[in-house]
Order: sequence, then C-alpha cells, then structure tokens
Amino acid sequence: MSARFVLSMLCLVSSGAIAADAAAPPPKFTPEIQGRLSNGTAPVASTNVCLRQGGSEIRYCGYTDFDGRFLIPSSGPMHSAPLKKGDDGVPAYPTYWLEMGRVTSARKLAAVELTGDKIAAIAVECDVTRVKAGDETPTGVCASKPATSILARRRVVDDTTHPPTHGASRASK
Repeated sequence: MSARFVLSMLCLVSSGAIAADAAAPPPKFTPEIQGRLSNGTAPVASTNVCLRQGGSEIRYCGYTDFDGRFLIPSSGPMHSAPLKKGDDGVPAYPTYWLEMGRVTSARKLAAVELTGDKIAAIAVECDVTRVKAGDETPTGVCASKPATSILARRRVVDDTTHPPTHGASRASK
C-alpha cells in the first residue's frame, strides 16, 4: 500500500467523524434543583426527592429537611446528560423528572428540562396533595422558576464573592 492511499483513507475516515459530530446536538446538562416539598401548607420532612433519568433506574436524590427544603446538585460541572439514539436513529437526550419515594413505587412530581448552561439552577415549590394516583405526567404539582446561573445568584462585596444571604445578616445579630 502506498503512503498516499493510507493518507487519503485517514482523511476520509476523519471527515466522516467530523460530519457525525456536527450532526450531534449541543451538550445539555441537568440544572441544580433547589426545592421545597409541602403537603398543602405543612412541610414534608425526612423524605427523598429524586431526579430520575427516563429509560433507566438512575436517580440523583436530595433529602428534605424539617422545613421541606431539598437540594439536588447539577450534573453540569461533572458531565453532560447522556445522548442516546431514539427509535428513529436520531440522537436525543432522555427525559428527566422529579419523583419522591422508593424506586419501585415512586410518585412523579414534575418534568425537568435540560439546559445548555453547566451552572444553571431552578427553584421549585411542590405540593404533594396535587399528585393524582397513577398519573404518569403530573401537571400543577410543582411551580418552578426559570433556570438561572448559579453565579448570577451570588453577590459581590468588596470584590469578594459571597453566597446569597437569607434573612438577617450575621453582623446585625
């Protein structure tokens, strides 16, 4: 085999790989989810709230505190959501949703949209009294605010970045 033939074959294979990469959608990430779980007006304490990846039993969970607040970290800083080939052969992202309870008897709370921002976050308020038994696509259970960058929620004081404060500052106590 000549060197010219080998070189032309390498160029042909490389151009196919570049074309395949161009057809793939841009990477997407699961946002950080900061939420509150309530049962009407009272908080739901000591339960798990999980982000489930459709088509699998993969879950990322957070546990509620006594005020019903939970936090599920973003996958963005680590890796993007996995691309899978759909039934039509086109690469697509799996669906994600919030659920509570055990894997085998979990109750869906709300769908979660992926974002193109690695450090995005959403805030959700979920009322479990609105969950209907056997509802595969619940609506109105969780109210959410649009995804915002984690860095946008930080405040800068004296050129130093500080996390947002909740309630009274320590200096005033």
